[in-house]
Amino acid sequence: MASSKGGNTTAHMNTLHQRLYHALNLGFRRVSDEKEKKWECTDIEIQRHVVRSISAFLDCFSRATANHRLIKDSISDIARALVFILGYRNRAVVGLAANVLIKLLRIVPPSLLQSYSLDLVESLSSSVQQMEASLPCAVALNAILVNVRETKEKEVWKVLEEGRTVVSVVANLQSFSEGNVSVEWFQEMASLLSTVMLKWPQSRYLVWNDPDLMGLLESVSQKPDMDLRFAALKLYSSLALCGHGANELLDNGKAMLDMMISCMDESSPPNARIEGFKLAQRLATGNRECLKMINICSDPLVKVIVWTIRSGKLENDRIEACKLAFITRWEGKHHIYFWKYRISEALLSLVVENFCSESPWMVMRLWKKKFLLLRRYSMQIFYLV
Repeated sequence: MASSKGGNTTAHMNTLHQRLYHALNLGFRRVSDEKEKKWECTDIEIQRHVVRSISAFLDCFSRATANHRLIKDSISDIARALVFILGYRNRAVVGLAANVLIKLLRIVPPSLLQSYSLDLVESLSSSVQQMEASLPCAVALNAILVNVRETKEKEVWKVLEEGRTVVSVVANLQSFSEGNVSVEWFQEMASLLSTVMLKWPQSRYLVWNDPDLMGLLESVSQKPDMDLRFAALKLYSSLALCGHGANELLDNGKAMLDMMISCMDESSPPNARIEGFKLAQRLATGNRECLKMINICSDPLVKVIVWTIRSGKLENDRIEACKLAFITRWEGKHHIYFWKYRISEALLSLVVENFCSESPWMVMRLWKKKFLLLRRYSMQIFYLV
């Protein structure tokens, strides 16, 4: 019975593979001076037929079966067709093609598409400007950019710059204030922009220098929706990697810092807590920026740091809180609050707790941070009494 089922599955896969190539062959063209064939077809119905054929074929596979001969042999031809269709930017097809590309990216390892990453980035960058197709295009583009090899980053940035991709995504985000798009749409646009800023520092100026976007983020920061807050946190965190950007954020940073601290609370989802701590760490990288932050929110910030070190339920939360506690390397009134909330007791109890636990490897991972913090405070006590 199992053999029969496997045979039926294989037969179905072969049938869909044949249908795929019947569709793809409608667009392949031989160029005399090039060895490889190109896929070019401006007929919208054929494009739609090809996209649907690719989708049906990919439905036979998963990441676990991505090494199957049929899909490995078909990837290059599928990629060529999607590059052209996405670059053609027909409103009736481009969204469908982007969704199929997302499906492909979830199945095959990133390495198998590296040779087409530049062409796909170029096609998606132009299509992300179309409001109707911008969501799947942003998701697909983000997935490709995350896996771009370091050797290709310079070329990819040139494509993004020439296509004014950052400007387009910023403009897309501003559409959220008009109430025309969903929270999911805002999240995906913010995630794409965050990825770009993390990989290409030169993109950050276009973001923090846009007063409309900064105003929108401040407004979003005050909304109760945690998905929106998390998206805003990621954008703020990417901007804070730049010292000048961090200064700009802190010049009018009360709403941002209030949101950041509230997201560190135990009632927030784990990803929001971690992102909140990371944002605070990046804002505290420089002495001037750290003092700005401390002058706005030293008491609640120190309170949540000490509470997390003492009572946080997740190891990662405690580790990030210990990292943030190194703001003690800068002078300021926050030292008083660390003693007020009994940082030494919190650190000591954490060390004792780990020595009594059944995970000795965790002790080694945390011990250095805690020991250095305890030593720092023992030295600084002379300045605080």
